Amino acid sequence: MQTLQQSLGFGVALTLFLAGGALANPLDAPQSPPPRPAAPAARTAQQAFEEGARFMKAKRYREAVAALQEAVRLRPDFAEAHSNLGYSLRNDGELDRAIASYQEAIRLKPNLAEAHEYLGVAYLMKGDKQAAMEEYRILQQLNPKEAAELLAEIEKHR
Repeated sequence: MQTLQQSLGFGVALTLFLAGGALANPLDAPQSPPPRPAAPAARTAQQAFEEGARFMKAKRYREAVAALQEAVRLRPDFAEAHSNLGYSLRNDGELDRAIASYQEAIRLKPNLAEAHEYLGVAYLMKGDKQAAMEEYRILQQLNPKEAAELLAEIEKHR
C-alpha cells in the first residue's frame, strides 16, 4: 500500500500534517442548495381568455368565470374578455355582475355588438324590456343579424 507521502509527495503530506488536517472529503464540503425548479411561465390574458372560451363552449360557466376574471385582471382593457365574463356570469345566474361586465365591455369598445346583444338579454331576464329595446336600437346600427336575434328574444317576453 502506498503511503500518503508517496502518493502526494513529501511537501504536500508535510503541509497537511503540520496543519493538523487531513485530505478533505468532497462529500464533507458544504453543498450549495439544489437549483430551484423554474417557475411556470405566467399566463397571458389571451391564454386565460381562450381557456374561458373553452369552458363557455363546454357550458362550464363557473370555470369560465374564473378564467375570464383572470383575463380581465391581467388586461383590464380587454373588452371581449369583459363581454365573455358577462355571458358566463349571466349563465351562472349572476345577472347584476353580468350587466356590469357587459357595460364595462361596451365602455371599452362601444361597437362590440355581442356585448350589446347579451346586455339586452340580461336586461330582459331582469324584466327591463325598455333597456333591452335600447340595446336593440343600438345593435340595429352595429349588426342587424344580432339585432334580429335580440328582437326575437324581446318578443318572447311580451
